[in-house]
Amino acid sequence: MTTSNYDPVAELGEALARSNVTPRINRARIVRSTLHEPSYHVAIIACAMRMHGEGPSKRILAPWLKLLQFVAARPALVENLLEYWRTRRSGDLEKWSLMPRGYMGDKTHDGVIDFLVAAGILHRGGDYLEAGARFDVLGRIATQVDAANMFERERKILDQLREMRPTKVLLGGS
Repeated sequence: MTTSNYDPVAELGEALARSNVTPRINRARIVRSTLHEPSYHVAIIACAMRMHGEGPSKRILAPWLKLLQFVAARPALVENLLEYWRTRRSGDLEKWSLMPRGYMGDKTHDGVIDFLVAAGILHRGGDYLEAGARFDVLGRIATQVDAANMFERERKILDQLREMRPTKVLLGGS
């Protein structure tokens, strides 16, 4: 079976049918995960850039932005990340395992950043991202998210993570 015609819902239905269960699947009610939705990522990136971008250019370490949006979408990781950050200099190797690692493989985020750079909304400069010529687009999105009180949980997490001062070493770099 090729991935272009792979249907996990049909596969589940077949497995249930083999078990003498008659499945009824309403495909209209199956919702795609926001974790893979580019517009969700754009909204979270807009809010993160507003809160964490530094100076008039809104400069931010690219891996830090990636970690911010990753953790904002996964609230269970917040306390572990904060605990790791607070104790990282203690030399306690057990605390190292608290640092989220899965964010490094987040391809949806990478694709959204590539799009925002290609659109002139963000600009890449080495390890950093900063405002591009059309950065006002993200500003308007962040304003709309705030005004509509959307993604309240994610925005609270982004605000909570303001106390952290990221370094390349913290983010797994050199």
